[in-house]
Amino acid sequence: MWAALNDSRTRWGDADIFITKHGWVGALTLRRVLSLDKNNEPSMKPAEELRTLRTNHFQKKNLTVKDSELRIDDIQGNDLELDVTIAPQGAKQFGTQVCCAPDGSEQTTIVYNSKEEVVCVDLSRTSLDKSLTEGFYEDHDYKQEAELKLKPNETLNLHVFLDRSVMEAFVNNRLCLTHRIYPTRDDGKGVAFFARGGAIRIPKLDAWKMHPSNPW
Repeated sequence: MWAALNDSRTRWGDADIFITKHGWVGALTLRRVLSLDKNNEPSMKPAEELRTLRTNHFQKKNLTVKDSELRIDDIQGNDLELDVTIAPQGAKQFGTQVCCAPDGSEQTTIVYNSKEEVVCVDLSRTSLDKSLTEGFYEDHDYKQEAELKLKPNETLNLHVFLDRSVMEAFVNNRLCLTHRIYPTRDDGKGVAFFARGGAIRIPKLDAWKMHPSNPW
C-alpha cells in the first residue's frame, strides 16, 4: 500500500498557488505491507526492499535512561532509518526525538504515554518557521495521537524513516504515524531518547543512513 502525503505548508484552497510557485505539491509514503499476524490481527510493516537503501550501519545495545534525555552523538542526519526497541521500566512517558537542534529549539518528538496508552507525535517544536502554525499544525493542535495498548511484557518498537521533510514512524508493526516536517536549522539533525517519571531500557538500537534510490 502507498498513502498520499499532503504538504502541510499548504492550507485548504492554497494548493494551486503552491503548485504554481514550486511545481509540485505532496508526495507518496513509503511502501507498506499489510497482512495478518499469527493472532489474526492487522499488521503494517515497511516493505523489505527498503533495506537496499541502508548504509553506514550503527548499533548500540543495553542503554538505560532514567528521568533524563540521552543524546546519541554518533547518529546525525535527516536521511536516516532508526529501529529501536524500548523496554519500559516504570517510565510514565518515553520515546525518541529526531531532527534535534543542539539547543532543542527544533525537534520532532515521538512519545508513548504509559498511563493513557497512546503514542503521540509532538510537532510543537518541529520548526521555527512560524508560518506553519497558520496551516496544518495549528488546526491539529501540534500533535497526532493513536491508541496503542502494550501487552504484558511487550516492548515498544519504533521504526522511523527520515527523508528530509518526511517522517514515517512504524510502531510495533501495528500503526504508522506520518508527517511532513520542516526544520529550518542546518544543525537540526540530532537524535535523542528520553524517559520521564521513571526509567527505560533500550536492549537494541540500530541506525542507518539512507542512500538515495535510483530515479524511476
